[in-house]
Amino acid sequence: MTYGNPHLRMRWQDLSPRLLREDISEIVERLRLIYPDLVLFGRGLHLHGIREPRYETVPVKFYANHSDYVDNPWLDDGLSPYGLALRVPWPEDIVDGDPERLIGGRQRRAYEDDRATYRRFGRVVYLGSGMSEEIVYANKSVIAGISGVTESDIPDIRYFRHSTSQESIEFLFDADDSDLLAFIRNVRHCMHGLTTSVGAVYDVLTGEPIHAFPTRPASLRWHRQCAIEDHLYLGPNGFTGRRVEFIGPNPRLLKKWREEVGLPYGRKADPKSIKTLGGLALRQETSSANTRRLPDAIGPTW
Repeated sequence: MTYGNPHLRMRWQDLSPRLLREDISEIVERLRLIYPDLVLFGRGLHLHGIREPRYETVPVKFYANHSDYVDNPWLDDGLSPYGLALRVPWPEDIVDGDPERLIGGRQRRAYEDDRATYRRFGRVVYLGSGMSEEIVYANKSVIAGISGVTESDIPDIRYFRHSTSQESIEFLFDADDSDLLAFIRNVRHCMHGLTTSVGAVYDVLTGEPIHAFPTRPASLRWHRQCAIEDHLYLGPNGFTGRRVEFIGPNPRLLKKWREEVGLPYGRKADPKSIKTLGGLALRQETSSANTRRLPDAIGPTW
């Protein structure tokens, strides 16, 4: 089995953030400001993971923007786009105008293509469509059974059903090509200010934050929505004794965002007093507190 490319220093990275569709759209438009000739097309024309000869001949479909892709992503013959590809054509591709030149060709072979082929595919990033924003209600009977309170005393607790899903932001490139490295830096720059890397655990009955923790980069828009809507959380966490815990935004951000829209902070704990636990400290905390996983019945059947 091949684990590298014999022709070059290949890098295949996926940032895997948790982003909403609005975030992905903003990244695309920010990148278009840097590269006005940016083209959007189905990732499956480059990479699709199955042996399907129709991907070699299906007409190239260009999308006007990210929303255009989300609204109708399918290629001819019902072929899946397998995500979105963003490519900055080389000047000679633009002069030629051939759609095949504009996308850089088809059927990438990451572990076999030589340096010239990597250069031909060029400046490309592969994106997903954004996380599902489906919100569901937590099962009050489960919370009542754990906490020992009556269901009538439990607020309507809501959370994002697919809170653990991740988005794909992939780079496949020659690590010795300075133009490709510059492009990747610009894509990363276009993500600045859109994510946070800190979440927090909350007691769902009192709304009090328990501790914060480092997390995979996630949408600030997503966290802000949870901050300004009462009893809305990112997702379930677990339970410690009779305390049911859900995940929410960093308390400092929660306080800031609520005050910005004229809402009270609504918690007794000073956000500055909430510790951020990571790595060994977080494992020790959850182990010593005997934090356990919530039953699947806490939400809808997946």
